[in-house]
Amino acid sequence: MDYKIIKNFISEKEQNELRKWIVDNKNTPGLFQDAGMKGNRITTRYSQGFSFPDVAYKIQKRIIDQLKFKDF
Repeated sequence: MDYKIIKNFISEKEQNELRKWIVDNKNTPGLFQDAGMKGNRITTRYSQGFSFPDVAYKIQKRIIDQLKFKDF
């Protein structure tokens, strides 16, 4: 498998927007759950009925386009 490093793929502004969303929503009941990785990690993987901020979907699209993902 080949690896591709893309520096500055996510801008500092985007990072800050994602951090703010996490901080603003971290105490929402049922949203974040223990990731089961024996540490301080939490996840929204099992959560339902919420939306990520728009910036998250823009980053997702950039990943899909950049790595040419199809049919996932």
